[in-house]
Amino acid sequence: MQFTSMSEAKAFVRENVKVSDLVSDVPYTFASGECSVGNTVYIAHGFSKCRPGDSFDLQRGAEIAVGRVIAKIAHKLYLPGRAGVTELIIEG
Repeated sequence: MQFTSMSEAKAFVRENVKVSDLVSDVPYTFASGECSVGNTVYIAHGFSKCRPGDSFDLQRGAEIAVGRVIAKIAHKLYLPGRAGVTELIIEG
């Protein structure tokens, strides 16, 4: 699937990503997600950390971590040479 812009790729991923894991342990939040395109599944991970002195906000940490998952997969779809994303090709 070809995208003409990064924002187009991000919109596609945002609509189709499935977050499989969301783990939080103050001050860290970790997300794992996948997006299927045809017979290929793209898997990426995102991470966020609360700065020292800031109060921990689980919702905000989750938004940042998931946003990073979306950005990584969108980069892979828009710029196929992008590292940091696992591709699984499903046959049959």
